[in-house]
Amino acid sequence: MADVPGSALPSPTLDPTSHRTIVIGASNVAQSLGRVIQLADQSFGPRMNLMIAGGRGRSFGSSSYFAMRRLPSILHCELWNAAAAQPMQTTTAVVTDVGNDILYGRSVDTINAWVHECLARLCGFQAKITLVGLPLARVRRLNARAFYFFRTFLIPRSRMDLQTTLKRAEEVDERLRAAAQECGAAFVEPHPTWYGLDPIHLRSAHAQEAWRCYLSGAAQAFAERPKVSNSLYYQAITPHERWIMGRRQQRAQPSIQLKSGSVVSLY
Repeated sequence: MADVPGSALPSPTLDPTSHRTIVIGASNVAQSLGRVIQLADQSFGPRMNLMIAGGRGRSFGSSSYFAMRRLPSILHCELWNAAAAQPMQTTTAVVTDVGNDILYGRSVDTINAWVHECLARLCGFQAKITLVGLPLARVRRLNARAFYFFRTFLIPRSRMDLQTTLKRAEEVDERLRAAAQECGAAFVEPHPTWYGLDPIHLRSAHAQEAWRCYLSGAAQAFAERPKVSNSLYYQAITPHERWIMGRRQQRAQPSIQLKSGSVVSLY
């Protein structure tokens, strides 16, 4: 039975004494979803309550399209109502992939306002927050030809040029650092070696290292652990709400239960 947006209730499978982890982002969340789930379970399980708002091309404040799929904005997805309806829990949060909205042509002030609203809501949950900066070191190495190739591939409707994009990226990253300091969040600067030819998506070989840093709130992961697989199983699960070719799809959350007893909700 599908959830009705705006009326989310705590799931009967949720342990109110469990650790809650909230992960917010876009394509770096989506393409590493299996790793994110397993690494979070290693860090905060068993019986963790993991809530994820991700998806390729995801915007913080506007509906976003990727191929034939549309997702609500991060700020307008059901995660917030669902989290507010749950008992107060110890909460860890990761916010990443802020740069998408630059390619959508959003102003620095607009992006900053959206991020501040997101952080304010997380602070309302008394979350320990990690805010991930933009991969500026890698983006600065782009030439015009490479930029236009990746811009056209990632966001075909974008008309941003390289100079404007880089200028806004530097301003947004500066605002992110200030926002992290204001709300007491940890700020993690992505390491340039985590990226390859693609300047904004984590390389598979370094995704585990990056997500360990994000989940720990540290610039460097502390201890080596066995590698986790990035199972494609999770990619096929319907989130709480999306549109495919204009048709609305919904699925009650949480939709995943791990062997440890942890539950995962996708928004």
